[in-house]
Amino acid sequence: SFACFGGAPRKPILVIAPAGLKGLSKKFAVNILPCLPPDLIPAARLRPTRNNVRVVGISDIAEQPPTPSYNAALAEDSGMARHAALLHAAFSACPPLTEAAVLLKVWLRQRGLAGAPDGAGGFFLS
Repeated sequence: SFACFGGAPRKPILVIAPAGLKGLSKKFAVNILPCLPPDLIPAARLRPTRNNVRVVGISDIAEQPPTPSYNAALAEDSGMARHAALLHAAFSACPPLTEAAVLLKVWLRQRGLAGAPDGAGGFFLS
């Protein structure tokens, strides 16, 4: 199935859950997050004052309003692969760090803070 990453409709994710395994399909799921290559969009185009979504009816590019939220989302997507590689290296070098991250994620879920639209997710906190 499909879902929205962090509740953002412009960030689709693929959710894979086991089917046909008695009781396991509701216990866990694997989220696949598509991400942009880091060098696909130049950093200068992702500044908060730039526009990356054209408004219909405004033909002059200089009059287009800035899109800081969309630009930040693109920047986050383009840094995700680097971030994952950094986390993998850090967790490989320090095994107790993995346990600490799991504990932090459990703590977030118990308090209802994980997955909130304005809350911090596990990937961000790791």
